[in-house]
Amino acid sequence: VGLIGAAELALLPPGAVLVNTSRGRIIDEQALIEVLESKHLAGAALDVVCGERDNENRVESPLLDYARYHDNLFVKVLYWPLSNLAVLILTLLEFY
Repeated sequence: VGLIGAAELALLPPGAVLVNTSRGRIIDEQALIEVLESKHLAGAALDVVCGERDNENRVESPLLDYARYHDNLFVKVLYWPLSNLAVLILTLLEFY
């Protein structure tokens, strides 16, 4: 859990956009929220969050809560093998 934490996120260049299509637990969610709030990253696009597979009806995540009120985080939780990368690329094109 949290292979990419605050130290790793700080190594990204200012204004970078983080894209995660692997597993939600790879990124420390609180560290990502903090780096987004600090404006070090321009944004993030995710198709995974921690706990997404735990309950198919309701996903609880601080990232989903953050995304509801901030425009620098896009989260699209997918449950089928749709081309995740294609969806995120199209989303990023609209993001800017």
